[in-house]
Amino acid sequence: MTQSKNKTALLTLTTIVAICFSAGLIALNKNAQLALISTILPICLLAYLSPRYVYLAIIIILNLSGLYLTGKNPPAINIDVLDWIVFDIISIFLSEFLINLKTTHSKEVELLTKRDLTYSSILKYINTGVLIFENAELYFINDQLCKLTGYSMDEMKDLTFLDLAHPDEKHKLSDHAYHDPNAMTNHTIQFWIKTKNGEERFIENSYLYFQLSSINTFEMIMTSDLTDQKRKEEILELNQKSLERLLSNLPGLAYRRKNDPSYKMKYVSKGSKALTGHLPAKFLNNKTFSYKDLIYSEDRESVQSKTKQNASIDEAFQLIYRIITSESETKWVWEQGKVVPGFNNQVDLELEGLIIDITDYMLANQELSQSEQKYKALANSITDIFMAVDKNLTITYWNTASEKMTGINSQQAMGKAIHKIFPTIQGFALDESLEDALKQQKSKQFVQKLRINGEEPFIEINIYPSAYGVAIFGRDVTEKIEAENQLKYLSTHDALTRIYNRAYFETEMERLQNSRLFPISIVMADLDGLKYVNDSQGHSAGDELLRQTANLLRESFRTEDVVARIGGDEFGVLISNTGADAVHNAIKRVRTKIQHHNKAHPNLKIKLSIGVATTQIGEKLEMTSKRADKKMYEDKSTHKGDTRELKPY
Repeated sequence: MTQSKNKTALLTLTTIVAICFSAGLIALNKNAQLALISTILPICLLAYLSPRYVYLAIIIILNLSGLYLTGKNPPAINIDVLDWIVFDIISIFLSEFLINLKTTHSKEVELLTKRDLTYSSILKYINTGVLIFENAELYFINDQLCKLTGYSMDEMKDLTFLDLAHPDEKHKLSDHAYHDPNAMTNHTIQFWIKTKNGEERFIENSYLYFQLSSINTFEMIMTSDLTDQKRKEEILELNQKSLERLLSNLPGLAYRRKNDPSYKMKYVSKGSKALTGHLPAKFLNNKTFSYKDLIYSEDRESVQSKTKQNASIDEAFQLIYRIITSESETKWVWEQGKVVPGFNNQVDLELEGLIIDITDYMLANQELSQSEQKYKALANSITDIFMAVDKNLTITYWNTASEKMTGINSQQAMGKAIHKIFPTIQGFALDESLEDALKQQKSKQFVQKLRINGEEPFIEINIYPSAYGVAIFGRDVTEKIEAENQLKYLSTHDALTRIYNRAYFETEMERLQNSRLFPISIVMADLDGLKYVNDSQGHSAGDELLRQTANLLRESFRTEDVVARIGGDEFGVLISNTGADAVHNAIKRVRTKIQHHNKAHPNLKIKLSIGVATTQIGEKLEMTSKRADKKMYEDKSTHKGDTRELKPY
């Protein structure tokens, strides 16, 4: 651009010098007419190179100068007025012609520039890779091709598609010579390439060869990424093959036929041979016979009527009927079909469906119906609850024992949801357990309270799920559960005081030893004077003193603390997450309660010797217990009176 401006300035300067030279000749009156004519060409060139006012100013100056010189007496130059008029007309005409030519040329250049920018922008941002060669030399690469291959523009300059092609695909390109117009004109090749990061992409190259002149040829390669389309085609092909295999392996006959009484088949699967004894080809377009001819004569009218009545695009229809095979064997079949649009979205509707042999099922169903009454009689003879529900948890069977326990007869229970008979109790919902069993298809056994006739007995429930629903057996085990609970209670509690016994105390001490509930404090207490009370007031009084002592200790500590009778007159307390200061306050409460008790019961006073110890770092609870026991004996040997402060340990 700078060089062009420099050339224009140089030409303009030369033109002005030429004009000045001609004007000088005129002024010197040396061949004035020739000098005037020679001025026309520089003025026209100046008009072409410079703005219009420049050349007009030069003409005006020349005219004024000429009129001045001509007007002298005698005239300084031999140019008359007519010469000047001819000079002006020719100069202005030629100058305006050149200016108009310049304007037209500029507009054409501008238009070509805009088009060039437009085409460059299109090629740059088009969603297709573009590679252009001019005279077999690389001329243009767009960004999309670089994105597709993963290589930069500089890297692409040294690569060809033969370099990018997958090793198994190179033969597709090796047969075509690059930049050969006869081989590549309007040619398309699809092949796999490997990108810079090793990813495989499927592309389509369209080659276009064109020649602008005998010495200027262009080759354009447009590259489209078809990877996603290729993957979808591969998946579609795989699905089609899978569908063909699936239809071939179906235990029956899959079909597509016209939705009319002729049963004209468009497609029949290979399963027709096993079902009917006839090959699929015999049914196609009713080549040999129609499938309708195989339908049992007594069922044919019913089948056609139900198909016409129930077939719709929105819902599938189901039929059960008999057919006669090629071996004259009668078979029960189940058919499910649906109306679908014809091929290529034709207006005529067609039927697609599946026909399966259910002969064994029908025969088994007949046997099942015959034996159902036997099973019902057997179910009604057992003393346990027996009921059955379907997959919607609706009751389908209710035996006699269920009627007796619930007071609900079979007619009232059948068809009802199970939760309406057995509502939720203490957060337990029987219907939720049944749903869980159906999902997992696993049997369950558990004991749970159920609300029956206003009572809440413990019922041992056995659940057996199946594909059709759930069978439920139940037995009243209330007495058994209560006996077990009583035995469990007695195994962990002292029978006299109703607080924990020594066995439970030792078990908890082992558990706490392995817990994270430290610090742990242990209290050991001995009931003083128990033997004296037994001897003086009788064992019943001694037992009462033990009970009141146990109650006093239980009330003095937290619910989670373990208060136990660990000997005849000995008590122990396990206090987790509690240090020496906190347990000291608890002992104060014990002493205070003893004072209040002794004031209220002067004839049955409580006297306790108490020892307390808190676990030290790395100490076993057994050693802590021994330290508390030792403190208790020290307290027993040193105290006087009924109440005293216990020093913290």
